[in-house]
Amino acid sequence: MARCVARQQFHHQLSILWGSVPFLTELGETAANYRDPTTGKDQTVTRIEKWARENTRKEFRFVPLISKELGLACKVDVLLLRREEPGLLPTIGGDIDNRFKTLLDALKMPSADEIPSNVVPEEEEDPFFCLLEDDGLLTDFRVSSDRLLRSWDLPMAHDTSRRIITDAAGEFYERIVGGLHIPDREAWNRGLYERIEQQCERQRVEHEVIAMITVTPLIADPRIAPEDLVLGI
Repeated sequence: MARCVARQQFHHQLSILWGSVPFLTELGETAANYRDPTTGKDQTVTRIEKWARENTRKEFRFVPLISKELGLACKVDVLLLRREEPGLLPTIGGDIDNRFKTLLDALKMPSADEIPSNVVPEEEEDPFFCLLEDDGLLTDFRVSSDRLLRSWDLPMAHDTSRRIITDAAGEFYERIVGGLHIPDREAWNRGLYERIEQQCERQRVEHEVIAMITVTPLIADPRIAPEDLVLGI
């Protein structure tokens, strides 16, 4: 699910790029020939519509920016900002390899098997813009880290707070049942508050990571994208 959330954030940023770079806008609106694989008939559609139809995965229709058709490859530099001393790459809540694999998977167009069955496009996600047609177009990938200077007391989103409380109550209930010990109300409240604090701390450690991703197109027509494209998550 983390891949889906990150992919959505990249989509919204890339959709702005496609709508704000004149050459990309014109390129997407030019006429193109598309042959319907079910009927074998040719149709005239916009180029973006052609790419979206050719890259349909389940309910999603993807339009990659770095693609073989545009003759592009790219290199990616990732800056991770985290509440730790500079130089420490994140290892809590998932090992480094898994975290970076999640990031790379979110940057590329997924296969049908990589899309959860319960995930469908939202209203503004058709077509769905992504960075890479496939990770074979990525020629270099570098990661550095720095310290995130942000206060601990920033408010959490409502759904995050609700999930923390629910998870804390569930964990505490399981511990009580497993130990066959039912405390009085005061002990229950104290134990639940302790669990909520633990969940809040876990939430901060696992999710307070900001990634600034600099994408440098290679073999690129300079009208397609700026020299360096910066995405954030």
